[in-house]
Order: sequence, then C-alpha cells, then structure tokens
Amino acid sequence: MSEIHNANELLDIVRKVSETIRGEKRNSLRIECMNGLGVYGTHISVDSKFSKWVNGLTHESMVVPASQVYEVRTTGFSPYPQTIKGNITRTDGKLVIDLKPALKFDLFSIEISYRMDDEFLKGLVSARSSPEPLSDKVKYELSAQLRNPEGLELGFSEVEIEEFPVSARVQIAERINMNVPDYVKDLLKVETQLLNERNPHASKKVIELQSQKVRLLKKLGKASLTDKIQDLSLLLTPSRFINYVKTIEDFKLHQCERGTDFFQALGMFQLPKSMNVISRTDLNLKKPAAKGTMVYESKKFDEEIADLFK
Repeated sequence: MSEIHNANELLDIVRKVSETIRGEKRNSLRIECMNGLGVYGTHISVDSKFSKWVNGLTHESMVVPASQVYEVRTTGFSPYPQTIKGNITRTDGKLVIDLKPALKFDLFSIEISYRMDDEFLKGLVSARSSPEPLSDKVKYELSAQLRNPEGLELGFSEVEIEEFPVSARVQIAERINMNVPDYVKDLLKVETQLLNERNPHASKKVIELQSQKVRLLKKLGKASLTDKIQDLSLLLTPSRFINYVKTIEDFKLHQCERGTDFFQALGMFQLPKSMNVISRTDLNLKKPAAKGTMVYESKKFDEEIADLFK
C-alpha cells in the first residue's frame, strides 16, 4: 500500500472529492499519529430534491486510487443516523464509492483514511527537544508547531493532529560509568588479567591476583558481579526508566525506548548509550503550537546505580 507523502497530495484528493458532489461541504482532516493514519472527512449537506436528482444523474459514484486508501466510511446523519455499508468496491486498482445510498440523506459524511509516512508528519509539524543540564536533573524544552496553518485552512475547516510525538534523547553512558564504584572496575581488571594469563610459571602473579579478587569480592557481598550488572540492566528497561522522567504543560509522557547505539559497560557488558523518551501532544487550527518541559531526574538515577553496588 502506498502512502500519502505530503499535504499537497492530500489537498488534491480533497479537491477531487469536493468537485464530485454539489452541496454545502465542510472538510476536515484528522491525523492519528499513533495509527499512522490521515483521515479526510467531508460533511455534505444536500437538502433539496432537485440537488439530489442532479447529483444522482451526474455523480452517482466517486473513484479514488485504491492503493492509497486504508479505509472508507460513509455515514448518514439527517433525517436519521445510519452507517452506510456495502457501497465500496475495488476494481483495477481503483476504489469506487457508490454515492446513491448517501444521497437519500440531507446530511451525510464521507471519511477516507490514508496511510501517512513519517515524511508527511515532518512536513506538517516542526518539533524540537532542547536539553538544559541542571545540578540534579536535565530539563528538556519541548515544542511542536504546525508549519503552515494558513495553508491548511485553505482546504480544511478543521484540522486535528492527535498525539504528535516529540522524542528526547537522554544520554546515560557517562552517568553509568561515573556511578559504578572503583572496586567493581578493579575486580573486572583482575578477572581479565586472570583470564589472559597464559604463562605456566607465573604462579606467584596468579596467587596475587586471586588474593586481590577475593578481597574485592567481599566488597561486592553475596551477589555475583553478573547479578549486579543484570540489576543495572533492569534499570534501563523502558518500564523502569520512565520513572526517572516526567512532563509538564502541553505534553504527556508516552513511553521510553532503548537507544540503538550500545557501549561496553565496564569493559564487557553491552548497555545502551541513551534512552529515547517520547512525549505526545495535540495540535489544531485554534491551537497550532504546543510548548512543554520534560524533566529527567539524573540525580535519582545516579543514586540508584550507586545503591546497586552497596
């Protein structure tokens, strides 16, 4: 299935639909960001018998490219509400909407849902997340704004952008390295030296390394080093890390994701360098811009890493 790539493609479809039926029309656009859908809707008022007769003669059906359409809904509202079914057919790569059942109503709507790609959303909305490090936290200024609300108003009386995502990248690799105790790093060095020791006559050196290892393991307690690293990795699961962040004002916290870049923590364990925190907001023609703040409690994160090794 192909996708709508920009607002101009969608406006072309709007013009074609508007030209198909004579009557008073109110066009709307709803972007469902969570579903990747753009829903174009038009409410059409055809309240005279003559207009219905003319429309029935000249425009008894509407044809759109089937490859771009995800779903079509036709609904009658007046004189009574009814969902119109069975009026959609696909043939030769085209989707044919039979309008005759809708023309029985004085007021009806046609909703056509299209798959929207990421480039479409980027062309529609500009977004930013700017970090500001503080002593015990990192504050991210979030913003999202319709790029061209005036242009959208030319084609639509209503525009709703639902749950537009703004991502903030939280860097964690340095904080992990800073808060792991030195004795843990020393223990890893000793274990690495023992593994790499190949000289059969270096028994004295091996004994010294074993002695250091025993001393360092006492500081670690009953748990093994692998257990401690697994506990650290659990702090970085999305469901746990989200407890270190919160949003203020126009944005609501949605989810956390592990970053795609990894580093060798303590020389041997792979952990993500960063976490992506996704917040969402709604935009429309009356409120074309949103501003908010995301706060990352870096000190709390530091303390919980340090507590793992006590």
